[in-house]
Amino acid sequence: MRTTVDIPDLLYRRAKAKAALRGETFKRFLLKAVSNELKKAESPTGNRLEGPLYANREPLVYTGEGLSEILQDDDRALLG
Repeated sequence: MRTTVDIPDLLYRRAKAKAALRGETFKRFLLKAVSNELKKAESPTGNRLEGPLYANREPLVYTGEGLSEILQDDDRALLG
């Protein structure tokens, strides 16, 4: 599909230069940028903690507030 987008001159020149430094076309650079933004928008709001934290393999999802409480509890346990 074709579309027309108005991009400020300075932003266009910077993006085109960055694409050239990477050895790719402006079109490819723009498609990757849009794709990356869509991926970020679709990611969950909590942060995923992965790794061998526990025996089960399910990733744990914590919000910033939940993680903060866990860290504060750890601090209290260490500091008494």
